[in-house]
Amino acid sequence: MAKKKRAQKRRKSTKKATPSAREVKVWLAALFLLVFLVGSMALVKLLSDQLAPQPEAVAPQATAPALPRATVVPPPRALPVEEAPLAEPTTPESPAEATPVPQPVVPLPAGEARVAIIVDDLGQDLWSARALLALDLDLTFAVLPDLPYSTRVAQLAYQGGREVIVHVPMEPLDFPAKNPGVDALLTGLSDEEILRRLQGHLAQIPHAVGANNHMGSRFTQNSAGMRVVMAEMARREMFFVDSLTTNGSVVRHAATEFAVPFARRDIFLDNVQDVDKIRQELRRLIQFAQRNGSAIAICHPYRETLEALRLEEQSFARAGVRVVPVSQLLRRG
Repeated sequence: MAKKKRAQKRRKSTKKATPSAREVKVWLAALFLLVFLVGSMALVKLLSDQLAPQPEAVAPQATAPALPRATVVPPPRALPVEEAPLAEPTTPESPAEATPVPQPVVPLPAGEARVAIIVDDLGQDLWSARALLALDLDLTFAVLPDLPYSTRVAQLAYQGGREVIVHVPMEPLDFPAKNPGVDALLTGLSDEEILRRLQGHLAQIPHAVGANNHMGSRFTQNSAGMRVVMAEMARREMFFVDSLTTNGSVVRHAATEFAVPFARRDIFLDNVQDVDKIRQELRRLIQFAQRNGSAIAICHPYRETLEALRLEEQSFARAGVRVVPVSQLLRRG
């Protein structure tokens, strides 16, 4: 009897522990619902991530290299007349065909003092040309052919309203110890070769209306060579300024023979490359013009010359002396 009661109790406890089919269905439904909700949330997130607009990819910008600290580089020194050999440029500009525009020979009004200042040896750099253009002085730019910036300097001068002439390299007395430059006019050349070289120089300098000699203390004493030069000047209706590097120059006689307007240099401003000395020469130029009515000076684009011109810029107006292009101080015969 006791065994029977214990067996009945075990059957009852087993029956209570075993879930009914209904309970199983409820649990399965709850589990399915949970799985469905989790899956739906994951699907919604996935779709939203795919459908959301993606930001455009931005290419990384290259980091610019740090610039070195600016260093002031002084302009290269121009060559003084018959002082130092001219180094041949490594990358000269391509020659441009010159189109000379002849300037009228302007007679000097009575009682008016005028000066022309020719700056020789231009074309080695642009810095000095721009510094000269910044001055309120009507300077004449004498551009030396076959330099790195010869053509560009001539263009800048013309655009700045300055007169341009060709600084023609010619043989000095101590040639070849002193080299006047590429394709210089030499006394030992034939007339045909002199003309070919001269035409090459003139072709490189656009807007040139005249010429003057670079060095040339030997060549300007040579009548045959200067006759070739003046015949070409006459054909192109250009003038010639004698830099007067020798007292034996025949420029005047050759120019007269071919009816070429000409002039002669009166003063070299910067034989001594010192600012104070150059300022003294500029004042002497003013006095010379006041005594004689006009004067022609030649200088070079040295740093000292540029500074002296800047400091004396107003001295001409104060003295009643006008700075004019050299074409306004020409003579005939």
